[in-house]
Amino acid sequence: MVFAVLRLALGVAILSHLYKSGAIDVRPLAKLLPAWHITLAAMSILLADAYLMALRTCWMLEPIGLRLTIWNSFQLNLVTSFFSNVAPGAAGEDAARLFYATKGNAGTRAEVATVMILDRAVGFFSMLLLPLAFAPFFWKLLGSVRVMRNLLLVDAIAAGAIFLGFLLCLYSRAICNLIALRFLRWELWTRVAERVLNTLGMYRQHFGILLRALLIAMVANLSVIAIMGLAFVVLNPAWLSARMFLAVPLGEIANCLPLTPGGLGVGEAAFHSLFTWSGLHGGVEAVLCWRIWKALVGLIGLGVYLGGLGRVVYTEQPEKAGTA
Repeated sequence: MVFAVLRLALGVAILSHLYKSGAIDVRPLAKLLPAWHITLAAMSILLADAYLMALRTCWMLEPIGLRLTIWNSFQLNLVTSFFSNVAPGAAGEDAARLFYATKGNAGTRAEVATVMILDRAVGFFSMLLLPLAFAPFFWKLLGSVRVMRNLLLVDAIAAGAIFLGFLLCLYSRAICNLIALRFLRWELWTRVAERVLNTLGMYRQHFGILLRALLIAMVANLSVIAIMGLAFVVLNPAWLSARMFLAVPLGEIANCLPLTPGGLGVGEAAFHSLFTWSGLHGGVEAVLCWRIWKALVGLIGLGVYLGGLGRVVYTEQPEKAGTA
């Protein structure tokens, strides 16, 4: 609890500093009130993003013989979207997802948790790939702004490390044995490690599902650029620029760092710096619009949460009555 309060205080302190320095101008946000049609469009994009993530999760569960309907997966994403607004960074969202996905699955909890974490990793990996995919279109900007080149280099190294680590866990028996041996002192954790590695191993024969999940994750991550574009349509259409395709994905990565609730403050500071380096304007104000629209979608998730979200993941074969 104390740690959560400190994180919130950090986010507020960053926002306060940005406001006092003049980096934040909240006056343009008043334009959101009459632009209700833009708000509806933004919420529709966010809901479409949640649907695509729901579809991706359903695909990811197929190789291990578990079933999650798209409707239940969509509800799960709505609930976790609410927690992403009130908990530290993406950590609260992931914790809520793990809780509800493993609910009622005592016998397959390790397998379900593994898939949920892998699903999240695919989403984050796609986020790292997005700025690299757009980088070739902005060589002139990258050639003149060294810090942007350095950020892309770090991004590429992180993406490469994640990809290599996953391939080693998937195909290298020596690495798998080494990971399992790390837990030999605790018999329970040895069994858990074996189940996790066996679950990952099932994707060797289903690599196509991973590629489909990665593709749909990249499409879903484009929603942030669309949302920022809508924000500029309301705030100031003159701020629209193709350079957003490079700056926005990098800012989204920074916003996912679990330092403050929902990346509050951290995301604003990152977008302010990235937009300044890219010669753009209005990054902080657009992020605040994005947060407002996310909070509205989060209220839908709150309604699902209050209504009670029961068990969502089942085995492929119908279970006998009375079993959980």
